[in-house]
Amino acid sequence: MKKSLLALAVASAAFVATSVSAAPVYSKDGTSLDIGGRIEALWLSGGTHSVDGTDDSTIRNRARLNIGGRTQIANGIAGYGFTEWQSQNVGDSKNDSGFNTRDQYVGVDFGKFGKVQAGRWEDFMKYVVGVTDHFEEYGLMAAQGKDRNSGKLAYQWSGYGFDAKLTYQFATNNYNAPSVKKVDIGGVDVNGGFSVVVGYTSPKVLFGPIAVRTGYQYIDGQNDEQHTLTSLDHLKLWNVGLSWGTFGQGFYIGADYGIGKTELINLSTGSTFSSVAADKSDELTPKSIETIVSYGFDSGVVLSAGYQWQKEEMDDAKFAGTESSDRTAKLVQFTAAYNINPNFRIWAEANIDAGSDDYYSLTAQKFNNGKVGDKDAENFYAIGARYTF
Repeated sequence: MKKSLLALAVASAAFVATSVSAAPVYSKDGTSLDIGGRIEALWLSGGTHSVDGTDDSTIRNRARLNIGGRTQIANGIAGYGFTEWQSQNVGDSKNDSGFNTRDQYVGVDFGKFGKVQAGRWEDFMKYVVGVTDHFEEYGLMAAQGKDRNSGKLAYQWSGYGFDAKLTYQFATNNYNAPSVKKVDIGGVDVNGGFSVVVGYTSPKVLFGPIAVRTGYQYIDGQNDEQHTLTSLDHLKLWNVGLSWGTFGQGFYIGADYGIGKTELINLSTGSTFSSVAADKSDELTPKSIETIVSYGFDSGVVLSAGYQWQKEEMDDAKFAGTESSDRTAKLVQFTAAYNINPNFRIWAEANIDAGSDDYYSLTAQKFNNGKVGDKDAENFYAIGARYTF
């Protein structure tokens, strides 16, 4: 790439805040470069779930910037790359999250024969459970397996309404898995793993297409002599998702179900973590159900309601602070959004706890980086605005 093109990319990135719509920065002779992103502000009601730890209501500001490129390698074969960064500030005018990498990958597209990519992104399990991920910031709080991790190599193919996605997870440290975060055993190192995801989307039936999706994920922990504190032997997860319609365009319904097994090891007898007391080797079984019903009007208004349920069971152990070997979280959600134009969106959201067990609400997990923490279940509300470029 010539220096002039690099300069153009940098200049465009510097002025995205004033750009009405970002799109191709460069496109010539089979090579293109695009820049996009979004900027948003979100008011959060106060309470014991408060993200700044003070029970105050606050406004969070967040921005994302992404750059993607594509170039023709040969007839029917193209190379591509994509990266996205995020920075946010919540309730603290001095400290922020820095500029963190969300996605970063490079790949080769073979057209009708599929594509191969390597790097960091959300696991393709998101394709399965994403049928209910339409609640702005607070969707997919019950489902597991869709998290971002580095060290991935994947193959994807789509055709005739079918999708197939295969991923191999190479060894990595500090693997991001909610079921592991909740037992508060620190960062987990993994040897590897894989996921297999398939789905089919039909042509339009009455008010929209019908989609059926399923996926399986397996992760192997590093439990050799150098990783005796890993405390994870392996985890398994299976999800299925169903939807009917196109979100934001008339009537839409979606639901997903998941069940997993997380095998914990190398925990000393009687050791107590913030959320689980385990005896040498125990099996944590997470289950989840998420649903959504929505209607999108021609005016740009979208009304949605949903329900999220999550249950965890521990074999031969009790969760810390309780006399039970299982715990359940339940949440009802309502969202009203208005797309003023393709670039600007405003919304209001209500999250109503529907009888979660003490110290095990989905909202507490959301605001504590996946951990259960020591916070009570309660309702919370949000109002936001987002500019997308």
